[in-house]
Amino acid sequence: MTFSSKVKDELSRTEIGDEQSARAEAAAFVRTLGYITIKGLNRVEFEFLTENAAVARRIFKVLKIAHNINAAVSVSKSNRLKKQNNYIIKIDENITRQFLKETRMIEDNDINIMNFNYKVPEEFIETDICKRAYIKGSFMGSGSISNPEKSYHAEFVSNKEDQSKTIQNILKTYGIIGKSIYRKNNYVTYIKESEQISDLLALMGANMAVLDFENIRAVKETRNQINRVINCETANLDKIVDTSM
Repeated sequence: MTFSSKVKDELSRTEIGDEQSARAEAAAFVRTLGYITIKGLNRVEFEFLTENAAVARRIFKVLKIAHNINAAVSVSKSNRLKKQNNYIIKIDENITRQFLKETRMIEDNDINIMNFNYKVPEEFIETDICKRAYIKGSFMGSGSISNPEKSYHAEFVSNKEDQSKTIQNILKTYGIIGKSIYRKNNYVTYIKESEQISDLLALMGANMAVLDFENIRAVKETRNQINRVINCETANLDKIVDTSM
């Protein structure tokens, strides 16, 4: 299991909290893993798609707490070479329209591709607990963290600029500065400073991941300090040899 997968697994097991924070997390999942299909006049289908079983379980629980929805869960094989499982969490077509209203993806009964609202309404992220829940859901939906033994890099990938800006603005309120790039038709918010990545993990409630990350960081810093001392002493010895000759 990758470090990123371990983080998502830990986050999926954290306490969901009250209905308000559950709605914030659900809103994040909708905007990162949600797929809307218009199936004809006044017919619309909504489902979540993820390759992470822990995230699929989390979505199911959050939907129940936030919207009292018992979603249907199914599994299919990916078309990719590794044949990974795809977990599909589907909203009943009879309540999809109401669900889209509650998550503020639409404002009225009019369903068309031009009026979907990917910008996150302030009502979902007003409080501290809701901000944290939204970042947590966004990370489980579209985030990743590289193995800290190799490099320091965390990112959120969004296909809508509004979603990316919301993530950056929330992180900024906690002193975490995410930089942005446009990559492969997606808006990417990324963090490379090790301390800020540790702060991000703590913000989301991934306490075990914070401990693992900090242990790895401490070992790397100690190793780097030792290497600097060795290099310095080697350079001094070279100078002594040069002057003696």
